Amino acid sequence: KEAKKSGDNLKELEAYRKLQSFYISQESLLDKAGVAAAIASYNDEIFLSHSKSMINEGKEMVMEAIKKNGLSALPSKANFIFVNLDSLNADQFKKSMAKRNIIISGIFRNHNNWSRVSMGKIDDLQKYINALPEVLEEIS
Repeated sequence: KEAKKSGDNLKELEAYRKLQSFYISQESLLDKAGVAAAIASYNDEIFLSHSKSMINEGKEMVMEAIKKNGLSALPSKANFIFVNLDSLNADQFKKSMAKRNIIISGIFRNHNNWSRVSMGKIDDLQKYINALPEVLEEIS
């Protein structure tokens, strides 16, 4: 891809500010305090750095567990991982995880063997990791 020009960035910033002003002025659409908090969080470098660090730590944990259990996943720069369950059904996998109070996504469109795992709290990801071998055994 071609790098963005500084003029493009300025246009995006102007569009964002117009949108921001619109939403802040529309009391029925968004709570002003909520919008202000969201904007402030984007400017909180320490919070953003910590959040990204925790997401990356979680992805590393989950990727290691996936590989340990003979599965693979797509590379991800987001806060979730798509896990390839090979011949297993993603909805069955989801239901089996749900029995253990672990909420993940099942089949997406016609991708029957792909499961989406969102990164959350490290303790919650550890529950997923601990349940993974048992769930795979159960639905195999």
